[in-house]
Order: sequence, then structure tokens, then C-alpha cells
Amino acid sequence: MEAERKSIMTLKMEVVEQAGHIQTLVASLLEEWEGSTSSEPPFDTSRWNLLSTQLQTVAERLITLTASPRSFIRTLQVRHYDLVAYQIALEFDLFTAIPIGQTATISVIAERAGVDPDRVGRALRLLGVHGVFCEIEEDCFGHTQVSELIAQDEAIRSALAIQIDEMFKAASSTADAIRESPLEQNKDISPFSVRFGTPIYDFYQQNPDKANRFGLGMKGASDLERDALLSLRDAYPWSKFAGGTIVDVGGGMGHVSIFLAESFPSLSFVVQDIFPPSPTMTEGNKLATNVEFCRHDFFQPQPITPNARAYLLKHALHNQSDADCVRILSALVPALEQAGSQTTPLLINEGVLPEFGQEIPRDQHLTLRRGDMCMMVTLGAKERTSRQFQALLSAADSRFQIRNIYGDKVTKLIEVYLSE
Repeated sequence: MEAERKSIMTLKMEVVEQAGHIQTLVASLLEEWEGSTSSEPPFDTSRWNLLSTQLQTVAERLITLTASPRSFIRTLQVRHYDLVAYQIALEFDLFTAIPIGQTATISVIAERAGVDPDRVGRALRLLGVHGVFCEIEEDCFGHTQVSELIAQDEAIRSALAIQIDEMFKAASSTADAIRESPLEQNKDISPFSVRFGTPIYDFYQQNPDKANRFGLGMKGASDLERDALLSLRDAYPWSKFAGGTIVDVGGGMGHVSIFLAESFPSLSFVVQDIFPPSPTMTEGNKLATNVEFCRHDFFQPQPITPNARAYLLKHALHNQSDADCVRILSALVPALEQAGSQTTPLLINEGVLPEFGQEIPRDQHLTLRRGDMCMMVTLGAKERTSRQFQALLSAADSRFQIRNIYGDKVTKLIEVYLSE
């Protein structure tokens, strides 16, 4: 009984403590807002983002402490119906059916969408509860800041549509995929392939319209995670490679190299991928002034790039099985040796799962664990801890050693060298 009383007292004290944190954080946010030259909250400042994230974390903790288990389960069992409303809004272009800065009636929105007014209104009203759209007067809707951003940015709209369409459908087949391979994860039996009858890369080759949306959506996702790009740029001493070339292995459309090239004009970048980012590639395969494209399959031996000072793998491993990761890493070894193994690092830009007992911010932990589920669903792959990364590196070449891990965001930069 005494232990129970102490436990209750501890819980009460934590509730009071978290409530105090909320007051402090709100005061700091208001102070940051008052120091802004705009009437709108300064969403783009690093301090506002930090305080806002901390406030969300503390508020969620307070809700967890005070909500009953029944309340939690009640919410959980119906949460996926929110995605139904988003699916309607994205698939039938409700976001762009309302002009920016104006309003539109449900009947007008429905006519533009080609859907009956009843279902359009029901979807809009559920999204309105979440602050996405606003019913200005009965049956008349306008934009909120969130819906306006989605309406204005096709890349962000595409990023959302991917998740609400093919990824949402694939996720619902996770248990079926596990039943087909219950004792080990099999990349050939991913939830995505079970749902659509084909691996994800084949699916996009067979559906060019969805492939185009996927490519644009990856840019949108990157834009939403701009902090990760800023961390990649600011957390590592790129200027030490001045005059040299960074090889962006599996670099897709080259948005990372183009971003880095803007900040480090003394560096040159070579973006490698199987497919060119554009069918109308500019003369000389140029993506930007100091960024060029080179077709390469990263499972094949890495070609020798003159004056290569570093090799970058950004999000090229978390979507691969352990065996395929080892193949990718092994293929880099001869080029690293040629470039100078003691001075030319392999830079792995990936999320790094925390080890047991390692404390990281809750928002980062959630993002990493959700990303891990995403890899399971789409590719039968996974996110990894630093120890798991080292195990892959050692399997590829026993000389590979992690020298350092840079950055304080979800995505880290793992610096790897070949030891003597």
C-alpha cells in the first residue's frame, strides 16, 4: 500500500512538473514571436522549431499521464478513418478546388472534384476538426495555413498522396506478408509486393504516372525535412574537400548535391543513379553549375572518379536487405582505395536507431521507428543502430571503421574510413 501511495505521488508530481514545463515553453514561444517582424508565428526559425517540438513532446507526455487506457484505445481504434478523409481530399484534388485567399461552397468544390457534395462535405469537415480547411460559414470552406501549403506545393501534395494511396494500401497487408514468411523478413515478400503483386520498383516501372508522382513526392518529403538537409550541410566540415569532388552514390534526382553545391561552390559533385533525373538532361549531363549526372548501378564496382574526395550514400542503405547493403559497400572499396583510403571517407547519411537505454528526443524516436515500419512495408528492409551499421561495414570489408557520427537531427552523417 505504501509503495502504491508513493507511485501515485510520483505520478502527481510528474503531472505538475510537465504542466510547469508547458507554461515555460509557451512563454518562450511568445517571446520568440514578439521578437519577430511578422504578425505570423516565426515558423522557419530554428529556435521556434526547437521550442515547438519540445512543447509538443511535453504536451503529449502530459496527455499520456492523464488519459485512461480506455481513452487511448478508443482513439486508436478509429484513428485510421482520418486517412479516409485525406485520401478523398488528395485523390479528388479538394485542396486545389478552393482558390487561395478565397472560399468555395461544397457544391462548387464537389463539381470541380467530380464527386457528390455529401461525401466531399463529410471529408472536409473531418479534416476541419484537425485544422486542415475551415468551414467559414455553413457549407462554405476556406483554407487554413496547412491546407494552403498543401494546395500551393505540388511536391508536398505528391508526398502526402504517396502515403495515402499505395503506402496506406500496402501497410494494410503487413500481417499477410508476415504469415507468408513468419520466421524471417524476406525482401521478396514485403507487404507492398503482397498487396500489389509486384515489388515496389517494378510497380513504379509499370505505372509511370505513379512513378512521376513518387519522384516529385520525394522532393516534397525532402522539403518537409529541410532541417535534415541543413544539418547535413552544417554538421560536417565539407570545406575541407575544397577543390575536390563528392560522389553522390544513388543520388536520385540530385537534390542533395544541388543543395550542398549552392553552399560550397568550391566543391564539385557527381550524382550517380540508374536512371537520369530528367529525360531532357542538359548538355554535358549537368544538373547545376558544379553538379553532373553519371549513370551507375551501385551494386556494380564503383567507377574511378578523378579527384574524388568523398563518397556519399544518402538513404541508400535503409531500403536494402543486409546482404544487399554489404554488396553496395563492397563495391565502393576499390574506388576508396584508389582515392586514398586514409583521406577519402565514405559518408553514410541515414537515420540511426538508438541503442537500448540511449535517450533521444521523443519526436526523433517516433520518426525513426515509423521509418523502420515504412522500410518493412515497402521493401522488407529496415533502419539500423550504429552497431548494426558497423556490422554491415565489417562484413563488407574488415578495414571499414566508423570514425564519427555527426548531427543532432533524425538523420545523421556517419563518417567511415578504411583503416590500414
